[in-house]
Amino acid sequence: MLKCLVVALATALSIVSAEAADKPTLTVYTYESFVGEYGPGQALKKAFEAKCGCELAFVSAEDGGALYAKLKLEGSVFTGREPDEQRTNIESPKMDSWSARVSFNPTQNWALQASYGHLNSPEQLEPEVDTDRATLSAVYNRPLAGGNWQTTLAWGRNMRSPGGSTDAWLLESAVSHGRHTLFGRAERLQNDELIGHTGEIFTVGKVSLGYLYDVVATDTFKTGVGLVGSVAEVPSAIKDVYGDQPLSWMGFFRVRI
Repeated sequence: MLKCLVVALATALSIVSAEAADKPTLTVYTYESFVGEYGPGQALKKAFEAKCGCELAFVSAEDGGALYAKLKLEGSVFTGREPDEQRTNIESPKMDSWSARVSFNPTQNWALQASYGHLNSPEQLEPEVDTDRATLSAVYNRPLAGGNWQTTLAWGRNMRSPGGSTDAWLLESAVSHGRHTLFGRAERLQNDELIGHTGEIFTVGKVSLGYLYDVVATDTFKTGVGLVGSVAEVPSAIKDVYGDQPLSWMGFFRVRI
């Protein structure tokens, strides 16, 4: 009798387990307050599962307030025309241009931003041309034992009206350890304002690698010396003006307060 009861119980458990395994799982991403002790999530979960015959799994993120604190919206209105050669006078503001930017820091080590702006007649030599500009960038920071590693990826676009559009890309990274910093930068951009070829769009680029040593390093003051070398990409059509030597280098002295 006991043996028959055990077999029946095991069979029932097997059937229940099989039915549970056959149920589809629906994952819902929501806020912590929704699934918390005083939120409606648990009651809705039971009612929804009874209706759909499925398993409902909540994955909670931070509350809306916490997410909003990591989000920043900025805007500005200004004069689009660049200042003329008379630097001593104050020009009357026209407030005919605008820009907006949204920034988001999802974690302590990530910073994201997107921006857009309209410049009304920015160039004195081309007063009939307006320019729209858009940018995107992502910055990642990784603390290291005794140092830090930071990388930036950025994109920008100039859109002239009337006229064409030009793009630019940038990737740079720097690793520091103690007094030593190793950094690199790669950039590639389109330019239509090169000497002797105004109006023509050329793609140029440069890759740089450098080293910096901090001679003096305190919490509030740093000074160091460094060296950086670069390899440039110059289209053949503009080498008559900019030269055909793609290699360059320079030494520098830095002070940071």
